[in-house]
Amino acid sequence: MTMKKLGIWAVMAIVVWSVTLAMAGEWKTPEDFEKAQRKAEEALHRTGANAPLVVDLNHESAIPINYDSVDISGGTDTTVLKNGKKLDKNAGEIDMNVVSLDRVMSELGTKTTDTAIIINLKNDVLFDFDKSNIKPEARVTLAKVALIIKKKARDKILIEGHTDSKGSEEYNQRLSERRAEAVKRWLVERHGLKPDGFMVRGWGETRPVAPNTNKDGSDNPAGRALNRRVVITIPVK
Repeated sequence: MTMKKLGIWAVMAIVVWSVTLAMAGEWKTPEDFEKAQRKAEEALHRTGANAPLVVDLNHESAIPINYDSVDISGGTDTTVLKNGKKLDKNAGEIDMNVVSLDRVMSELGTKTTDTAIIINLKNDVLFDFDKSNIKPEARVTLAKVALIIKKKARDKILIEGHTDSKGSEEYNQRLSERRAEAVKRWLVERHGLKPDGFMVRGWGETRPVAPNTNKDGSDNPAGRALNRRVVITIPVK
């Protein structure tokens, strides 16, 4: 068996041992866990592996991840290690597992061109009806947006708000502007992005992507839902 395989098995053995001790109530002090963590790091060093190790201090687990993975967890206190060295510690407000950038982009349904990544977010995901305050349920979606921006943006990000045609043009224009600004403010305040890294624009009801009414003049709820959106364009060149 190679040294690399031996090291991997050593890490796994330490993790199992650590969890067993935790379940048995044998970790009586923080020093007990620190000792187990040091052993895991030493084993990882011996493998010569490049993959970082995520050590979850609440669940006493060690998980190897790839370099494109980023922790955006919140409910737990997580330390990301690369070759035993701390890379990042994020105790944010949401609770997510370590996820890859490709997976995040797929989940958001992003469109990619030669120059930009385009994210089309339905207003119903972000806002309550006729409101411009971000819903608490939207925090995971916007955390994914922030991750893409941090990893990929090469210039100012454009945030554009759109509405359906219900209500007056003036009202819809103001609502689209408030919603676009709310998304920017959330990304700045909750995820540490720079305010001057954004451009914000509201289009009101002037740029529909689907009919707001059917051919007979009746209401088209499905079309209106598509028109209520926030579009985020992230330059990548």
